[in-house]
Parts: sequence; C-alpha cells; structure tokens
Amino acid sequence: MDLALDLAEHRDGDGNAGGIRGAFLYATDLFDERTVEVLAERLVRVLEQVASDPAARVSEVAVLGPGERARVLVEWNATEREVPVRPLGELFDERAAVSPDAVAVVGAGGEEWSYAELRDRSDRVAGVLAARGVGRGDLVGVVLERSADVVAVLLGIAKAGAGFVPVDPAYPVERIQWMVEDSAPALVLCSEGTRGLLPAGVESWVWEPSDVVAEPAPATSVDVDDVAYVIYTSGSTGRPKGVAVTHRGIGNLAAAQIERFAVGADARVLQLASLSFDASVWELFMALLSGAALVMADSDTLPPNGSLSEVVAEFGVTHVTVSPSALATVEELPEGLGTVVVASEVCPPSLVERWAPGRRMVNAYGPTEVTVC
Repeated sequence: MDLALDLAEHRDGDGNAGGIRGAFLYATDLFDERTVEVLAERLVRVLEQVASDPAARVSEVAVLGPGERARVLVEWNATEREVPVRPLGELFDERAAVSPDAVAVVGAGGEEWSYAELRDRSDRVAGVLAARGVGRGDLVGVVLERSADVVAVLLGIAKAGAGFVPVDPAYPVERIQWMVEDSAPALVLCSEGTRGLLPAGVESWVWEPSDVVAEPAPATSVDVDDVAYVIYTSGSTGRPKGVAVTHRGIGNLAAAQIERFAVGADARVLQLASLSFDASVWELFMALLSGAALVMADSDTLPPNGSLSEVVAEFGVTHVTVSPSALATVEELPEGLGTVVVASEVCPPSLVERWAPGRRMVNAYGPTEVTVC
C-alpha cells in the first residue's frame, strides 16, 4: 500500500485500557516524512476534539491547525487584484488616449490604423447607428466578411450603447437566419455579398466604410451590467443558444491576459477565430485593451485554407490563440511568436513537448458565460 495506518489498543497488566497506539507505513518515493507527520497530527487533532465532545457535529471538527488554516485561507488566497470594471467603449478610449499613434489594427493588405484613427472611425459608426435609432439596450447583428472595418463596427456598436451579435457569413444559411431571428436585433449590418443570407423582413444596413460620414458621437453611457455582446453556442445539444455577456467581466479578462500572456504595446495579436466564436472577442480585448495591434489577416490565408506559420511570419504575430487540432497541422512556427494559447479542446502532451520550449504556452478553457475564460 502507498500509505497504511495500523492502530492497536493497549491494556495494562490488570486489563485496563492503556490507550491506542498507531503507526503509519508509507512509500518514501511518494511521501516525505514531514508530510506523514502532519497527517498524524491532523488525525490526533480530530480524535481529541471528538473525544472531548462526542455530540459535536462533523462540520465543527477542525482538521487543520490554526497556522495551516491561515495559510490556506489567507496567505495562499491573497489573489485580489485591482482591475477596471467599466464598459468596453470607455476601456478602449482610455487605452487610445495613452497611445494614440500606436498601431491598433493591421489589415489583410498591410494597411494600418492607429488607435486615434480607430477611435475616430468607431465614434463615427456610433454616430451613424445613433442616427438610425440604435441606442442603449439594443442588439445589432454583424454579418460581415473579415476585415479591419469589422473592428471599428464592433467598437462603434458598443459606443452606441448596444450589444453586438457577430455572425460568421461562412456559416450555413439556416444557422445564420436562426441566429438573426432568435436575437431579434434592432439592425443588422451586412455587405452586398452577405445581404442575401439574412431572413426576410429584417432591418438591415449594407455597410460601406465610405458611408460613415456622420459626426463622431460620444459614447452612450451604459452600465457594466448592460449586454456587450451575444455569442451563440455550437448547438451540439440542440439548437444554438444565445449567451448575452455583459461589460462587467471585460476589464478583468483583459487585465489577466496582459499579465499572464505578457501582452505589451509591441505585441501583435492574430485575429484567427470565427467572429461567431467567443475566442474572437478574446483576441479583440487582448490586443485593443493593452495597446497592442490586432492583425486581421484575410480568411483565405488562415487555417484551414492557408498556413498559420506563414501568416505569423508575414505579419510579425507575437500572440496567437489556436485549437490543438489546428496546431497539430503546423510544421513550424517563427521564433517571434512568443505566446501560444491553446483552447477549446484537450491539448495532447505531444503538442506541449513540441511547441512550448522557448516560448510561453498556455492551456486555456472557459465557457462563454464567464466572459470567454
């Protein structure tokens, strides 16, 4: 046995009770001597309490000593952090004010927008939406192809006080129409190429970047418990279900990403996930709330159509979030890719052995309901 306890009752010469003696037998390759001594101390502590008060409830019996209890509850649990708890629009504008000239978005063609430019574009989107009656508490569907403009649209919706519902136009038509009908958005932003995917009778606006000529609108005041975005589940257990996520956890998530993944102003975060998958907002927050650049590569160059390693090398990507199954198809990764986050599936040890040396590799998991992770 790895660990065994032998207890024996003892009596004196007259047959009177002489106590119980015990001994632990343990495998020394699994247990240190002090560890077993602590187990013995805890057992004695429990027995003493029960013997002194046989009527005590089990829940009242202390297993840990005062020092151990303080270590577990206070010392080890001293994890409190000051994190920003504010709406997405405010968090982004605050970041833009810190580094207005830094690159915020890199487009598929290599075009770059600064934080000041992205702030101005998103403000103008908010102005157009406000002019169309979109306001606090509304939802706005986004059925657009991947581009740098999508970033301004999502931020503009947040600044208008609404929540965005990102819908991947590559999804089957039936799924797209279900998501739009079920979320009942006040407006759907689409393109000429995606307008035909929408269900009949839905209020839509064919998005053209040149249409955004409205005056920039100040961000609408919203509460942190207002809906920031809606992500639909995979539907593996039936129909996809919309999860309404509030602004409250966004600052916490971004603060954790910046600390755990070392996301600095010189970082470049690849936007790899489908816009309908919550990993897309994970990438958005990681970049734009830290002062880094978000790389919006063309879908044809991204897996499964293109090569992850080539995109990383072309755009100088430093941070990527990828599923283990997609990572398993990669032959090589540039040295400049300092952080790899695997998520959504079990990560085989072989992938860790191959890709973790020389870089930061994190195994992440989380349900949409807790702000991604």
